[in-house]
Amino acid sequence: MMNAATAAKIAIAVILSLASLSQVFAATINVDSDCTLVDAITEANFSMGFTDCEHGDPYDANAGEDGHDTIVIPAGSAPWVVDDYAKRIPRITTKITINGNGNTIDGNDGNMRGRQPDRRGARHFLEVGGGADLTINRLTITQGGCEGEYSKNICRGGAIRISGGGKLTLNNSVVSNSDNTGTRSGGAIIAYGSLARASLTIVGSSIFGNTSAYGGGAISLGGGVDFVMRGSSVYNNSAGNNAVSFGGGIAYRNPNATLPAKITISDSSIFGNTAQGDRGGGIFIESYTTEKTSISLSHVTITGNASNTQ
Repeated sequence: MMNAATAAKIAIAVILSLASLSQVFAATINVDSDCTLVDAITEANFSMGFTDCEHGDPYDANAGEDGHDTIVIPAGSAPWVVDDYAKRIPRITTKITINGNGNTIDGNDGNMRGRQPDRRGARHFLEVGGGADLTINRLTITQGGCEGEYSKNICRGGAIRISGGGKLTLNNSVVSNSDNTGTRSGGAIIAYGSLARASLTIVGSSIFGNTSAYGGGAISLGGGVDFVMRGSSVYNNSAGNNAVSFGGGIAYRNPNATLPAKITISDSSIFGNTAQGDRGGGIFIESYTTEKTSISLSHVTITGNASNTQ
């Protein structure tokens, strides 16, 4: 019969073994000649050893497993240009940090549109899926593109799309010169929640030179979004090619009365943006939900924006 001392020793041994296993799986994945950016994201997403990259950390939010891998792009690396379908950025499905070290991801003017078409035909450059949590540090994302046609193809977010339950944090980064040529919103970024809230946090970053055919030349927000922007600039973006376009810089619209949004902007500048319609050259906000949308602006400069009616 096992005595108390023996049982305690076995318990300690099991705990140490589990801790050791966790250390084996925890990964910093370095992008290099043997591990491309696409491979690194694939490994972080699936942690199955499909690539030559460092083995990723398994992620299971329900089991309480962290699964937080860090991808490091060495300083001075050549831009990652999406000029071939093999180079398209995988959809983010887990918890990942990308340390860009001042490097660039170039969507090649949207020619590859980042990914193959989704089930409704739209193409997205970088997508943060439901339940995923992506942090980007010191990275430039440029020349993203999304194309689509209303009722057939739903095109949301020229560079980045965050869907319900997804989270994105941009630190000291740039999103520029991207476009959404479809009839939906978000020249650079779109974030929206449905049954689950989405989160977009932008800190110390710049969003500029982006274009949307409809609303939100830089950033488009839908219902159920927690949006925080701090110490950042949104400038020289444009929305629309007709009189109903809105929000040259930032647009929040919740026409389906879904979950309300929480919008907090501080110590930031919104300037030089244009909307071809008559609604919100800098910021446009419209909500139909019966619950109150929370909006807070503190030490925000909004100047030199324009809207007009064609």
